[in-house]
Amino acid sequence: MLFLPMSNFQQRNMCYSALWYDHDLIITDYTQLFAAMPALNPTILIAPPVLYQLLHAEYEKYPSWKKSLWSVQSSLLSLLPSAALRQGLARILFRDFYKQFGDRIRLLVTGMAPIRRSMGRFFDRLQLPLSETYGLMETGSLTYRPPGSKEYGSVGKLLDGVNASFEPDGEIIISRDSPLTSRSLCQMASS
Repeated sequence: MLFLPMSNFQQRNMCYSALWYDHDLIITDYTQLFAAMPALNPTILIAPPVLYQLLHAEYEKYPSWKKSLWSVQSSLLSLLPSAALRQGLARILFRDFYKQFGDRIRLLVTGMAPIRRSMGRFFDRLQLPLSETYGLMETGSLTYRPPGSKEYGSVGKLLDGVNASFEPDGEIIISRDSPLTSRSLCQMASS
């Protein structure tokens, strides 16, 4: 699901990915995002940290007893060995929170600005996979932290084919094994 302007690299990347890999794409206006998510059931949501912080603020409005119960339940869930089982049970236990995303959400991606580590821990406790990425308009996505990683606040490791070096004056030099084209954008979206 996309809701930001197409001048944003990640939004264009997902459009190219949909064309290249033939997957569905939902585009909505940001003013309709909260109504569109439960109505259209996206599987992947790419958003800046502020959106996830807004969603966390909604969680904070729940009664104390419910947040305490969810805390205990999330601790018990973390003991289960199967990620699929943890996520399936989380959808049931935390359905009040999950329903705002629709029925099929499976990956949350953030970038565009730093996100608080506490947000990563929060979404992890609720079994909502939140990953982080870092990139520039000129270079596209450079790094990726997959949702299973507990390195909250890290943007992850360099993507395959991306090279970074540091000049003595602190300047960062980025090079790619292949030019940033529509095809390379699609390859990044699938990794």
